[in-house]
Amino acid sequence: MNLDLTDPPRAVLDILTRAANETKSPWRWPVLATQGGAYPGVRMLVVRAFHRATLEIELHTDARSAKLDELRAAPACALLFFDKGSMVQFRVDGCARILDGEARDAAFSRAPEGSLDDYRGRAPGGDPDTPASEPSLDAAANFAAISIRLERADLLVIARDGHERRFVDFTADPPDWRRAEP
Repeated sequence: MNLDLTDPPRAVLDILTRAANETKSPWRWPVLATQGGAYPGVRMLVVRAFHRATLEIELHTDARSAKLDELRAAPACALLFFDKGSMVQFRVDGCARILDGEARDAAFSRAPEGSLDDYRGRAPGGDPDTPASEPSLDAAANFAAISIRLERADLLVIARDGHERRFVDFTADPPDWRRAEP
């Protein structure tokens, strides 16, 4: 990937747009880090949409998963992306909210049909041998969508001849950025 570090805010937005729109993009599967439990939680999710105008990253998950309680308790979170081909690490800090009502229904309608089977099974992390974890056929009842508002980004290009890092503050208008030591 050819990353233009002369305009880091645009580079960040372009990466997130690719993550949402290109199923083969290396940016598609970030690691979500949460802090609302006894220990930090990390897990991979799929970027399902990026709303560039509002700087919101949309992820889908099972409504029965622990990550939702963690995000409700502490909505500050991070997403970590890595493209091994270009050796670029990209971190996003933001605040998450669990979508409900029409926003949740709209996210459900955008969910790929193949992904809906994930929400028809047993609850994540449950004991498969207990009756309480019987499969559910109602994908809609078990579907949840998370929206993370992009606040800060950290782009790190890893190179043998010297790493390069840029921090971007999306809370500023226009977004502010600076070079930083790797």
